[in-house]
Order: sequence, then C-alpha cells, then structure tokens
Amino acid sequence: MKINHFEKLLMGTWELENGGPVVELSEGRKMTLQGGNNNNEDVFSLEEEEGMVLLTIPSVIEKSEVLNISPTELVVREFHQGSAKNEVRSFRRLSGD
Repeated sequence: MKINHFEKLLMGTWELENGGPVVELSEGRKMTLQGGNNNNEDVFSLEEEEGMVLLTIPSVIEKSEVLNISPTELVVREFHQGSAKNEVRSFRRLSGD
C-alpha cells in the first residue's frame, strides 16, 4: 500500500542536487536518464524493507531510504555498500505527470 502511494508521487522529472543528473520517472517503474546527446532508458526499483521505503535509480543512486517526498522535493539517505557511512541527497522536481 505504502509503495503504491510513493510510486505515484515519484512520477515526473527530477534533478539531483547541485545540477546533477536529470531523470524522468514514469509508470511501470520506467525511467529515462537525460544527458548528453542521448537518453538512457532503464527501470527504477522501489521496495519496502524493515519498514523503510527503498529507492534505486540506476546510475544515479544506489539503494536509498526515502526520507521525504513532497510535490517539489525528494530526499533520500543513500547507503554506501560495505561502509557504515551514508549520505543525504535531495532532488528537486522539474515537472510532474
């Protein structure tokens, strides 16, 4: 139930903090990574584990806990594999579906 709600909120075009990659998330968990002369299509992952909603956007963020999502901002805690360190990253919405 929680996953479906988050998935609907994620639909749209997002830019990673500080002018990072722009990614468009669409229905069916499809995504397009925009950049350069071509767009790279892939799928994103959204899952629930131990009460956390985890998001993976290939080539952008690894498995990350969704901390907050609003109409204009997405905030995640990215875990670094093999390390106790984590990093809070934010995206701003460029457009919604």
